[in-house]
Amino acid sequence: MRYSFIVVEGHHDIEFLARILKVSYSLQHITQLNDLEPYWHDLVPKNFPIEGDLAKRVPVPTFFQNDELSVALHSGGGDGNLAEEVQENLTELSRQSSKVFGIGIILDADSRETPSKRFEICINQFTELKSPLPIELSLPSLPGEVTKSFPRFGVFVLPDNKSSGTLEDILVECAGINYSDLLEKSRNYVDSINISSLEKKNDRKEFKKPSGKKKAIISGITSILKPTKSLAVSLHDNCWIDKETLKLDRLILIKDFIGEIIGAL
Repeated sequence: MRYSFIVVEGHHDIEFLARILKVSYSLQHITQLNDLEPYWHDLVPKNFPIEGDLAKRVPVPTFFQNDELSVALHSGGGDGNLAEEVQENLTELSRQSSKVFGIGIILDADSRETPSKRFEICINQFTELKSPLPIELSLPSLPGEVTKSFPRFGVFVLPDNKSSGTLEDILVECAGINYSDLLEKSRNYVDSINISSLEKKNDRKEFKKPSGKKKAIISGITSILKPTKSLAVSLHDNCWIDKETLKLDRLILIKDFIGEIIGAL
């Protein structure tokens, strides 16, 4: 069994990657502890609430596996220090961490930072850790590159390692294939909104972020596919990621990056 650990920024990213793991690499979501590889058991929290905080999300990875591969997807929670997330989880694995085959980090780059800058920041987080990792990592020199040492390691910057953007840039392309009519209508609706008519500044805050408009367009599509439910639910249930959308250039890059990390390529 090959074990791989992938850290992302949010739960939408988890569902996005889950579809790729299922469709491209035939991995199944593991929801029962008895079905989970014992290798990962130390990453499953034994106590609640976490740090006494009843509102804090339980930091358990999402697990996928088949007969040969076992993958843990972990949400780092936004723009935090993802290197520290890797360190914390590898430390929890203790001596088992030496058996990890691949470690991947997937983050995005909005217009405030270029992909190369986000990559540089992430790599610097690893070199500036206060204590050493329990295993030695060979660091890549470019976003999207996966080192071939053991363990394999790489950092992918959405949407394609060279363009500023987010997951929503990729989903817009996916919608153009499977939900073209919804995409057109949602885009027209968002374009028709006079955002300055919103009197309270906080009501405009999210929309005026670099990725705000694309997020609004995707939310419009999701509101039809899964009324009252989140994008994560729609990514899980609907056809954002399938054999057709996986032919998109950006999806091929991500699919191949994941394949290298988990040893499927």
